[in-house]
Amino acid sequence: MIKIAEDANAAGGPPSWRASSPFSAPPSRSTAELLSGVTGEPATPQGLKETGERIYLTERFYNARNGFTRADDDLPDRFFTEAGSSGEGIDVPPIDRAPVRGGADEVLPDPGAAGRRLLPGRRIPRAAAVKSLIAKYAGKLHRDRSVLPGRVGIAAQDDVMLSEGAPDLSRLAADVLSRLSCLGSSPGAPSLPFASYLLRRADADAESVVPLDTETRTFLHDIPIVRREELAGDPARAIAALLSNRKGVIAEGVGIVASGPVTLEQAYIHYSSVFHAAFVKYLLDALQAGFVLPGEAEAFRSFRETFLQPLTAEGLRFRAAPLDAPEEVLAEIRAVGRYTVLRGLVDSFFGNISYRVGETIFISQTAASLDELAGCIDPVPMDNRSTTGITASSELLAHRRIYEATGARAILHGHPKFAVVMSMLCDVKDCPVKDCWKDCTRVRMLGDTPIVAGEIGAGGLAVRVPR
Repeated sequence: MIKIAEDANAAGGPPSWRASSPFSAPPSRSTAELLSGVTGEPATPQGLKETGERIYLTERFYNARNGFTRADDDLPDRFFTEAGSSGEGIDVPPIDRAPVRGGADEVLPDPGAAGRRLLPGRRIPRAAAVKSLIAKYAGKLHRDRSVLPGRVGIAAQDDVMLSEGAPDLSRLAADVLSRLSCLGSSPGAPSLPFASYLLRRADADAESVVPLDTETRTFLHDIPIVRREELAGDPARAIAALLSNRKGVIAEGVGIVASGPVTLEQAYIHYSSVFHAAFVKYLLDALQAGFVLPGEAEAFRSFRETFLQPLTAEGLRFRAAPLDAPEEVLAEIRAVGRYTVLRGLVDSFFGNISYRVGETIFISQTAASLDELAGCIDPVPMDNRSTTGITASSELLAHRRIYEATGARAILHGHPKFAVVMSMLCDVKDCPVKDCWKDCTRVRMLGDTPIVAGEIGAGGLAVRVPR
């Protein structure tokens, strides 16, 4: 709660805008729309929270570099030695110092070398830890089969620049990162030629690819493209110029390059997002317009024969329903989330999952990895009488409404690429609706499965999906 409040306050703009309460609400969609209207730049509530996080971390960097140490990271002495303001029947004794110091050790961010001075009790070999993270996310990209074997480079900016992977791509990652106010960069050669085909299909003067699936329109907006001639002189400069206001780009002859503003994980997520968007848009274009490039049909045939893997239930072990004990519910949610990712049903870890026991919804937290849900599942009362839902998935309201409207006990929400593609096929011509993903009022059927439109979160899915 403290971290969310800090990020929200920091993202609120100049001090004159910021709420006086330390527990202000997270940035709302209306705040994002207001900012977007003023600046002309796309903004989202999640993007504002990420901005707040960067502001807060940057402030701590400056403090540390100007001599701020762990000893300064404290309340004034009088809080621990003097009673607080009392009232009728109210006594406010001095605060116990130990929990305050212990709590600070848990929640304060570690800003690199400065952080080691701030948090002397948490010394770790930073380079080794960062290299371990680089290996983790490179391994995930290979496991997801979104990069060619051995063709990824990842760089991270810590006390020093660290990069690993294919020599040419790791050098590019470091060069790009050195030009950005970011923590991570991940160029990779996609395992499928779809991004390259999209670039070749685009008009010669096109500056970006514009997928129309919900996730891309919400979080990426569009995907800038960098032509081969633009990379001829200083490729890192050309790519960094676009990454300064986008999460990923498609670079001709290189592949996909993504950045992570605050964490290395974000670079992995953004690479996966661009790979997913390119995959979906190419298949949709191919279904609608056919193959138009030399060798395209052959490449697609190879994709069907070698990339696609049949689904199998081999090795899966599920608990018998109903589940009532919280520890059983948590264990099964973790297992199902992990299976969903490892079987390739979703990209990276995108999605959310919940299970209802009586009047409690056990639901994955916002931005939690479906394959790493230990400690990231919230028990939220159906009547919303507690604040446990503050860190829950942004789709909590949709889950709750589904439970209210149906007899369901479990909900798994993900974005399988083929389901996304098929949901976007429509035979209506000259339709006045432009943003089909959120504004279409029709309910179409794919077999006996309904397809509905609706914005992410409370704005649409919670209204359209339950019935």
